[in-house]
Amino acid sequence: MTESAPPKNSAPWSRSSRRPSDDTSRHIHSPVSDQTGFSIRTSGEQRPSGFLLRQSADAEVYWLVCRRPAFRRVAFLRALHSCANHSYANRDLGR
Repeated sequence: MTESAPPKNSAPWSRSSRRPSDDTSRHIHSPVSDQTGFSIRTSGEQRPSGFLLRQSADAEVYWLVCRRPAFRRVAFLRALHSCANHSYANRDLGR
């Protein structure tokens, strides 16, 4: 039995009506997630990763030189400590 080919203008993942974003949205807090207040970026690159980009637009960003496999609990606690000691008094958070 042969399978029918997807329509010409459809993406490879569109065998059903689901998109890759449908799979990730059910794992976040809600489909329209609250704003993220703190973001940790590993690998030493000082650029956004693209993941939750809109939700983390006004987030405090902590840049780490270590890559993800080397990211341990100690580095996570240092990042939290740094965020906790940051003064939010002068931030307008995009308003």
